[in-house]
Amino acid sequence: MNHPDELEPWHINFAVVTYANELQMLFPPAQWAPLYHENGASLVIRRTLQNAEIIRDYETHYYLPFRYSFDDFRRLATDSRIYPRLMHEMSTYLAYRRDPRVSVLFAELLQHAGNSLPVEQRARLVERALRFNSEDGNLQQFAQPHAL
Repeated sequence: MNHPDELEPWHINFAVVTYANELQMLFPPAQWAPLYHENGASLVIRRTLQNAEIIRDYETHYYLPFRYSFDDFRRLATDSRIYPRLMHEMSTYLAYRRDPRVSVLFAELLQHAGNSLPVEQRARLVERALRFNSEDGNLQQFAQPHAL
């Protein structure tokens, strides 16, 4: 950890990182984009031209569960500039992991601030979140077109 330059010869393109101090020391944000976080691990990818499309679609700016509490997410969602990206990042997380606590928060944020997103965009977010959470009643209510 004290010699991050020693990673260079290995040409690592992505990494699964388990500790916040590893993220800071070995995978600084200027060189690495965080793509996914869950309890116990984060996925990062090297900032290169080849990875630009993946980074554009998946980089997390706001859904950082190791940094923010649910109350923090609620506050972030009140900012109309942050809200669309936060919801995109939360739907990505839910697309790949079943997490009833986060789906409750996601549904809550969709209800309270949802009017700021076009219906089609809200439908895409819910569809993504339902991929791995299809049995989740909190999200199922939004699967109906009239609920959006």
